[in-house]
Amino acid sequence: MQNRQTESLIQRLHQVLKSGLKIAVFGWRDSNHNDFTRKLSKKKIIFLEISFRRLPTSVAFVLLTGFISHAHQKSLIKQKGKDSISPIPFGIGEIKVILEACADLLGSVSETSDSEPGTVPDQVLEDHTEPNPDELNDEVLEFLTAPRRFEMSNYDEFTASFLEEAKRNKKQSGLVGKKVLSKLRKQFGIEASPPTLISGNWIVPQIGENKRQIGWYKAGPQMLDNAGNEKFEPSDPLERMKYLISIKPDLQKKLEEMKKQKDEQAALFDKKMAEIREKIEKCLKAEEVFQSVKNL
Repeated sequence: MQNRQTESLIQRLHQVLKSGLKIAVFGWRDSNHNDFTRKLSKKKIIFLEISFRRLPTSVAFVLLTGFISHAHQKSLIKQKGKDSISPIPFGIGEIKVILEACADLLGSVSETSDSEPGTVPDQVLEDHTEPNPDELNDEVLEFLTAPRRFEMSNYDEFTASFLEEAKRNKKQSGLVGKKVLSKLRKQFGIEASPPTLISGNWIVPQIGENKRQIGWYKAGPQMLDNAGNEKFEPSDPLERMKYLISIKPDLQKKLEEMKKQKDEQAALFDKKMAEIREKIEKCLKAEEVFQSVKNL
């Protein structure tokens, strides 16, 4: 599972933990714990059941399990911003592997004097206060305020290519076959398996006529949202500032391109106007000559 996407995710989790902030795993069940996860310090990570609604302020990144719905994912993104939520749900086994790669920073109950491992204390659930910048060290302050673009995967490119392949399919309009899906996942470094993509509403399985097994896939709600929606401004003030700062270069570039297009269109418009005026002059001369000949 150690491809570019996973390595980038692990680096992000390391950054969060080194900054003194928390990780949350959303959609976790108590039965999902093994000896390793059950002993992890709740000062570093909290495991939240699917019924949990509001994330604590101290949580800086959320890992999603395959038990969540599309509505849950949208709610979490609205609370924390898109860059603070894993782009797709992960299987329980995948999450355990990711957390094991962060074991040195996560700590255990014995190391942090926690009690009741694997549970979320009431005081954490009620923690909705914003951190005071005066009380933060330089590393934490930089993490909170520095603009960043966390590229965890190539899901935008994957989405565009998937939809293009579906559009190009003559035999099964709007569908992508298993082989093509496998090729696209490999091409764009999508480590999520088809079942994981299905659970995350990225793709919807289809069974062909006179077939008993899944052989085709169509775009799911999450993929269609990813294709049709522009990035929205996060509701969290700090995340909104970082988001706005991060998109400024692209907006300036887009503005320059639009100005260039406007100038090119204006030049084309002026050229067309000149051509029409020239033809009108010819018409007037023709009319004048015709009247002269007519009067002879």
